[in-house]
Amino acid sequence: MNREIKLTERLQAVADSVDTSFCTADIGTDHGLLPNYLIENKKASYVIATDISRPSLQKNIEYTLLRGNEKFIESRLGDGLEPLKIGEVDTCIIAGMGGVLIKDILNSSMEKVRSIDKFVLQPMTASKELREYLYDYGFTIEKEKLVREGNRFYEIMTVIHGVTLLDDEIFLEFGKNIIKERPMVFFDYLKMRIRSNEKLLYELENKAGDKVEDRIAKLKIETLKFKELYNGNKYK
Repeated sequence: MNREIKLTERLQAVADSVDTSFCTADIGTDHGLLPNYLIENKKASYVIATDISRPSLQKNIEYTLLRGNEKFIESRLGDGLEPLKIGEVDTCIIAGMGGVLIKDILNSSMEKVRSIDKFVLQPMTASKELREYLYDYGFTIEKEKLVREGNRFYEIMTVIHGVTLLDDEIFLEFGKNIIKERPMVFFDYLKMRIRSNEKLLYELENKAGDKVEDRIAKLKIETLKFKELYNGNKYK
C-alpha cells in the first residue's frame, strides 16, 4: 500500500482550496504530487495534469504510475491552458508561477477560461498585479489563504466569475478576505513587509532625483498603511 502523500504547507493550502471536483486541471504540474493527492483524497474524480516541460511532465507520469492512479490522471504536454478543451474541466489550479505569468495564461485563453467554474491561483510573485487583473477583468476572489513556509509567505486565491468593485487599493496588496479574517500569519507577513519597506527607505535616503523622491513618498504612504493595518485599522 502506498504511504499517504505529504504536501508542503503551500501545496496543502492549494489542495484544501479545491472543492470536490468532477475534473480538475493542474497547470504546470511538475512532480505530480498535487494531482495524486487530489485523487487519493477524493477532492477530484479526474485530473488533467499539464506542463510545458516534457521532463517535468514525465515526473508526473512516473509518480502517477507509482501511486497506481493512471486511470484517473491524464498528463498533457503544452503551454498554459492550451492542452485543455473547452468545457472539460470545472476547476483549474495554476500554482507556483509568477502572478504576471498567471495573468498572461488566463488572458490568452479567455474562451476556455469562461468555461471553467473555479480557479485556484497561487502566485509566487506579483500577487498585487494579479489581483488588479482579476478585479479589472470580471473575476471575484471568493476566498483567500495566507500560509508561511519557512521564511516565505504564499497567498492562495479561490476565484470565480463575477464583477467585484475594488473598495480600497489596500485590497490589492493583501486581499480583502485576508484583511477581514486577520489570521495570525497575516501579522507576521505585515511585519515582514514593513521591515522590507523600511530597509528600502533607508537605502534610498541619501540618493537624489525626482524619481527617487517620488518612490520614497510612495513607500512612506504604503508603510504607514501597513502599520495601520497591523494596529487594527478600519479596513473591513
